[in-house]
Order: sequence, then C-alpha cells, then structure tokens
Amino acid sequence: MGILARLGWRKRYDRDRAGRKRLLAQFLPVLDNLERALAYDGENIHGLRAGVQQTLKGFEALLASEGVRTISIKGLPFDPRTAEAIGTYDVAGVAENIVVEEAQKGYMLGSELLRPAKVIVASPAESERTPAP
Repeated sequence: MGILARLGWRKRYDRDRAGRKRLLAQFLPVLDNLERALAYDGENIHGLRAGVQQTLKGFEALLASEGVRTISIKGLPFDPRTAEAIGTYDVAGVAENIVVEEAQKGYMLGSELLRPAKVIVASPAESERTPAP
C-alpha cells in the first residue's frame, strides 16, 4: 500500500472517530438525567415523571438530529417491509390487515429501515367471516 493510500485511510479513520466521539458525547446528558431519576428519593412523583418526560424529549431530539424518525403506521394497511405482525385482533368494522395497534415503534434512519414496528393487525370479526364451504 502506498503512502498516499495510507494517509487517506488515516484521514477517514480520524474523521469517523471524531464523528463517533461527537455522537457519544451527545448521549451523556441523557445518561445524567437517567441517573438522577434513579436517585429519586420518593417525595415528588410528579417531579420524577416530568424529569423522565424531559429525558425522553432530549433523547428523541438527539435521535432526530442524527436523522432517525419514527414510523407511524397505525390505521394503515400492514406492510411487512416496515412492520412485523405479532398478533391479530378481531375488530368489527375494520378491514382485514389494517394495523390497529403498535406494540413497539418502528424507526427509519433517513430512507433506511432501522427497526421494524411490532404491530397488531385486524382480522375480520367472527360475525363478518364467511363460512368455509
């Protein structure tokens, strides 16, 4: 490997390492807030809840700044490219294969799936099923 190739590799390594360090440093305030929540003394439950909500907002903002967004699919037809069906409900008045509940949110990183949503899908209600011949 020539010296120029080695220098290019080193620059990429340093740039990637700096980016990773920056990202990890952004997680430290979230970690601090979670540690404070665990040190809760039991006197002000509303203060604890507000603190956890603020920690969640901070974590969501951090993920958004890195291009992560949630997938909102409740009420839409089930799509196995973005969701994993973990169950079905008999739901009157709802078409078959419509997502009726999200058990776990899904996430995208830009245009790539980061994690599929875990969902419950509608199946026809017993009264709406056609009997087998």
